[in-house]
Amino acid sequence: MIARCGPVAAVLVVAVLLASPGAAQVPVRSGNIVGGEVLFSGPPPAGGILQVFLFALTDPTFPEIIADLAINNPLGSPIPFRIQFDPRRIDARRRYAIQARIIFGKPPQVAYITGRSYYVLTQGHPSTVSVRLEPTGSAPPGPGPVIVQVGGRNRVTGNVSFRMDPLPSGAILQVFLFDLTDPTYPQIIVDQAINDPQESPVPFDLRFDPQRIDPQHVYGLQARIIHGKPPVVVLISRPRTIYVLTRGNTNHGDLVLRRPR
Repeated sequence: MIARCGPVAAVLVVAVLLASPGAAQVPVRSGNIVGGEVLFSGPPPAGGILQVFLFALTDPTFPEIIADLAINNPLGSPIPFRIQFDPRRIDARRRYAIQARIIFGKPPQVAYITGRSYYVLTQGHPSTVSVRLEPTGSAPPGPGPVIVQVGGRNRVTGNVSFRMDPLPSGAILQVFLFDLTDPTYPQIIVDQAINDPQESPVPFDLRFDPQRIDPQHVYGLQARIIHGKPPVVVLISRPRTIYVLTRGNTNHGDLVLRRPR
């Protein structure tokens, strides 16, 4: 796991680290594992990080990260992955999907990204998938992104409040800015990780690439506190997403964390 306290720390949870990028697809043998391989063409960026996410997509306004992993310095394709999740968080009536991306630099840029969600686990979908990444040219896929200046600053700020004293040692607060325009394909624009948040409220500062913001799209904030390996969600910003940036919303949002269901 790589987590940093800072305005543009965009590094997520390392649930499992794999060090054999040229290996074949990883078979799934357990009821609490989703796995497969990530494929892409071209050289990965130096110092890149491959992030793979397992999302719950039943609620289009609240895409929830069930589990995720990060693989440092992905050297070639295909790259096998295995994500361990809590089976109690999976409901056969709900929809789940895998997404992936490769990020690099500070502030982080997206070099490769999945152009869609890959459904898994429920409703007849498999627990093993092949996920293909497409190069972005350090910008998101899609037509003509428009630069948006919000209050003269390309950032979203706010506070995260919670009632849990004390939090377990080593806990990590994560704040996410999502593009929620396509309910089948939520995209993380930027995120921040803060180590050992002990006092509430905790301020956050998400600085984003203005070329990734489209005034016609919908953007929202979520947050969670995780702990342990594999990480367990201790608190989460339910029951709703806080909308920001476009459609009359500001570049400030305050979130309240509660225990997960």
